[in-house]
Amino acid sequence: MPNSSIHLLDPEYVVPSVESATDVAFWDRMLACAEDKGPRLGPSTLRALEELAGTPPTAIAQNDFWRIVGQYSSRGLSATSGARAVCEHLVARYLPEMGSPENASRLATDIAATGQGARVALKSRAACWIPPSTECDQCTAPALFLEFETASKSTQARNRARAMRASVAEEYGASLDAMKEHASSMFPVLTFHPSAWSRANSLRGSADEVVPGLMQHLGALNDEVLEIWASETETTARQSALGSLGIAASPENSNTRRNAAAMAERTFQFGDQSVRCEWHTKLRPNINRIHFAVGQKAVEIGGEQRTVDTVFIGIITDHLGT
Repeated sequence: MPNSSIHLLDPEYVVPSVESATDVAFWDRMLACAEDKGPRLGPSTLRALEELAGTPPTAIAQNDFWRIVGQYSSRGLSATSGARAVCEHLVARYLPEMGSPENASRLATDIAATGQGARVALKSRAACWIPPSTECDQCTAPALFLEFETASKSTQARNRARAMRASVAEEYGASLDAMKEHASSMFPVLTFHPSAWSRANSLRGSADEVVPGLMQHLGALNDEVLEIWASETETTARQSALGSLGIAASPENSNTRRNAAAMAERTFQFGDQSVRCEWHTKLRPNINRIHFAVGQKAVEIGGEQRTVDTVFIGIITDHLGT
């Protein structure tokens, strides 16, 4: 398994400054954050929480405080062997908002504890960062993906998917088999047909060319296409938007559309849905295609049937007939 994306919580949410310890607003924020079960506490933040529990604050009801402590203490992250490099420029841009002034050093320690090669999605607050709030381009420290609570859920999911893709690429290099194995984690918005990868080995070119190209194209389909399709209705506008991302794509031409056999080859059964994947990205101008369609599918969420937007991937192949 690769180093998966580690979802880490900023100590800003857990360790207050002396002033904030008596401010109910801090504890309300901490209580609200406890409802998000995804982010984990790094070792330094967890130790600070244990120390905090030794002298419970008076600004919050004790039953609420201990409920929060119980939720957070079960989400500690153990330090891995081999400390991760931490970009000093990145940490220097961090300024606590309501948290302790020592949270910058706690954060650095927590990030280091995630280990070498790890990709970290840090749940933080935009107010804590001096722009630009991205990883330093002057060092080789693994990427830190900042996830602000003001960001939409789709943006947060996209950042986690990007982190997973970076981890798989570093762990396995140009491996088509690794892409297949981890596709659902790297591209959670995409819905792959059961036979989508069946012809992937027919893609022409070396693995060093094909695999990064697939990663780029599938990543763009996962991260951007739903928003592009929602904001643009014209074919040329959609092509232009994809082109700005370095992705050449188009629907089939009129000749292919008039060919019943060719269109049948581009039609795929996803459960009860028949989906025509005539749009395709072009890894090369004349060969290597990813056939896709934007649509909706039924999923079960919390015991209820709902409809969600998705990008159907019909087939990844060198070329289909016309």
